[in-house]
Amino acid sequence: MADHISKMGTSEAQDEKAGISQLEAPQPPVDAAAAMATMDPEHRARVEKSLKRKLDLRCSLFVIIYIMNYLDRNNIAAARLKGLQTDLKITNTQYATCLSILYVGYILMQVPSNMLINRIKRPSVYIGVAMLLWGMVSTLSGIAHNFVGMVMIRFFLGFIEAAFLPGALLILSKWYTRKELTLRNAILFCGNLISNAFSALVGAGVLSNMQGTLGHAAWRWLFWSECAMSSRKQIGGAALTSRM
Repeated sequence: MADHISKMGTSEAQDEKAGISQLEAPQPPVDAAAAMATMDPEHRARVEKSLKRKLDLRCSLFVIIYIMNYLDRNNIAAARLKGLQTDLKITNTQYATCLSILYVGYILMQVPSNMLINRIKRPSVYIGVAMLLWGMVSTLSGIAHNFVGMVMIRFFLGFIEAAFLPGALLILSKWYTRKELTLRNAILFCGNLISNAFSALVGAGVLSNMQGTLGHAAWRWLFWSECAMSSRKQIGGAALTSRM
């Protein structure tokens, strides 16, 4: 009787050890596509809706960054009203050159930027770095003292800004379906319209109240204040988009 009980205890112990070893053994990877295919349709719809909501929340930062992008790009027109052209001693032709040179850099960098962004594993990191760089370059517009300095700053500003819009469209295309992408692209381009609607108001507020502050002209404060505001948004955007 004792031998029988001993044998039963031994067999149970062996079965328990076998079960534990089976649990501790490495499990084969779960195929995500197969798991989604076997998922209940209602549960799958809830999961997709939750994921889409999280993506929309994170990608909404692109709209804010696009607004700041156009503010940094177009604030030179408002600065002209408060003495930029006089202080830099530039002619009307030179001022027009400062406006157009930005798009020369923008066009030159479009194709190389698109080629580069498709070769790196994390395009969001590339865009984040570009955002930080254009914020710093745009700030330099407030310390320009002549035509050559302003032209160089505007050229490199367009050169760096060329990475943002095609990069943002690329990231959106990787996370949304074709049907979903149409609405997201339309919302992104609304940033341009919003920027044009409020850039004059922001410029008027700074130019009318900052003249002579700390010994600097109001148009210089326009660049510094808008670029400081843009840099804060860009740092937050870079931190979040870098995780995508």
